[in-house]
Amino acid sequence: MTMNPQDHDGAPNAAEHGRPPHGQPYGHPQQEAPGSRYGTQAYTPQAQYDVMQEPKKYRTLLTLTLASLGLYVLNLLLSMLMTGDDKYRRYLQESATAGDQSLSADELEQITSVMNLVMIGTILVSGIIGIAMYLLVYLGLKKKKGWARILGIVFAILGVLSTAGSLITIGATASGVLLVALLLVSVAFLVVNVLWLLHAFGKDVTAYLQQQKFLHAAR
Repeated sequence: MTMNPQDHDGAPNAAEHGRPPHGQPYGHPQQEAPGSRYGTQAYTPQAQYDVMQEPKKYRTLLTLTLASLGLYVLNLLLSMLMTGDDKYRRYLQESATAGDQSLSADELEQITSVMNLVMIGTILVSGIIGIAMYLLVYLGLKKKKGWARILGIVFAILGVLSTAGSLITIGATASGVLLVALLLVSVAFLVVNVLWLLHAFGKDVTAYLQQQKFLHAAR
């Protein structure tokens, strides 16, 4: 009788009696979880990246946007009041006579009135555009849009520069309580916008918006 080559000691083959070879249990051979073979965690679709929660600085950025808008509107109202101030009218008269000293009193009054109306129109038009830009930036930030941050940075820088420039001449165009109010609002506007820029350039806000852009593109 010939011995089975796999039965070295003459004992019956274990597989012939229904036992799984090498002591494995019945059914499919046990397999290690994917990725655990080399000491790593098993792959899951949710483990591709850690979702960053909305940072506190981003919520502060939204609050600063509304604060800047409020100060902007207040500055518009004060500027409208300034057009009726006597010191502002004298400033316009001095500007009008700087190029022509031969103007009569009536001509000077007419030119001053026209210049005042132009200033009022400029304040109204620029105010409407400015408020629209504020709302665009705020709503864009609420929707986690990166372009809103960039647009806000541009307008914040322009606002800081224009307000800083106006502080140089504000003493020649307003007086009394109106002058004090304009100075306080202008300084507060500068502070809020500088804080806004610091938060907008912060690494947490930048990383959060970049992640939101990635998540939106992956959907």
